[in-house]
Amino acid sequence: MKQLQYFLKDRKATWLELFFDLIFVVVISNITHMLAHTHHGHLDWNYIIKFPLVFIPVWWLWANHTVYSNLYDTDSRNHRIVTLVIMLLMVGLSVFIDVDFDRIFYGFITVYSLIRLIIAVLYMMSQKKHENDDRHAKMLGLVYLINTILGFSAVFIDHDIRYGIVYLSIFLDLFLPPLLGRKMEHAKIHSEHLVERSGLLIIILLGESVISLSNTLQGIAWNAFNIFASVTGFILIGGIWWILFDFIYLLTENKNIKKAYLIIFPNLLLYMGLAVIANLIRHAILNDLEIGTFRFLAIVGVIIFFLGKQIPYYILFPKIRKYIFLNTGIVFILTVVSCLLPRAEWILASITGTLFVYIFSTFRYMIDEDIAKRHIEGNVSGFKMLFLKK
Repeated sequence: MKQLQYFLKDRKATWLELFFDLIFVVVISNITHMLAHTHHGHLDWNYIIKFPLVFIPVWWLWANHTVYSNLYDTDSRNHRIVTLVIMLLMVGLSVFIDVDFDRIFYGFITVYSLIRLIIAVLYMMSQKKHENDDRHAKMLGLVYLINTILGFSAVFIDHDIRYGIVYLSIFLDLFLPPLLGRKMEHAKIHSEHLVERSGLLIIILLGESVISLSNTLQGIAWNAFNIFASVTGFILIGGIWWILFDFIYLLTENKNIKKAYLIIFPNLLLYMGLAVIANLIRHAILNDLEIGTFRFLAIVGVIIFFLGKQIPYYILFPKIRKYIFLNTGIVFILTVVSCLLPRAEWILASITGTLFVYIFSTFRYMIDEDIAKRHIEGNVSGFKMLFLKK
């Protein structure tokens, strides 16, 4: 047990975990690129539909390995080698990221199932690392192994039902462990580490958004509109960083986070929202997407992003639920109103303004200013800061 990172007093994400996150973002960037291709100002709706269908399975690989590392990482030579093998397979998986899923189906599912198989075996081999926790690792490993076999069986079916089989296996992976929660009561996650891993991945995704912004600016014909969109796009990325990380310490210090899905599931929405918003910035700069589709992506991107951001706080902090609900509702209304504007650049600027309205309202109406000031000076803990104005 002394070898487990889980029991370290001041546990931090390892360098290998950061490397793993970087590889994951490389794969995700290929998926995000589905929303970047336009043809005569139109984005094929097939691309929009396939985006979440490809994003979710790849995200689940990251989530599955991240939770495993949270509970059982020893940072040993064997753990590093196996993780590097998974990373190599993830790079191989990126080769099979394509909207033409029929063409790449067999390769994608084969590599995907191999990664899932390795993670399932890792769980089963870790069943004695936690005291009184044999049942948790063994049950998770068996669940993942059975579902991996179920998903891989789709390669033997020459019918569209094979897609349903693949997503059924993922669905069972996602929802069976929470249903078995009582039988796995000893499996309590290291909440500080899981929140840190999620936050670090967001930082890398934001960095990828800046890279995408920079690449978009290469070789374009400059005019007032795309200059305005470029500056607004960077301010939007900065605003996203602000609203995500200003109060993330509240999650880090919350001792009520005992199950991984409380953080992992909402982050799926958050990551997908970030991917959509990154493409909005690109399309606003290039002005290469018809306004109706741009409006649709803007509304969907902002909504799923904010849902992913707000759900953990809504669940964990009952005293401020009405304020979270109110602020989120204001953001949704302002986003829809923003999309009534006639140009993509103006819509992007209005959505950026909406984020800063949210930032202001959060500070002004949810947090006591005097307590906030003392917190900044380091005299008050994060939990004590959570008092509301009367």
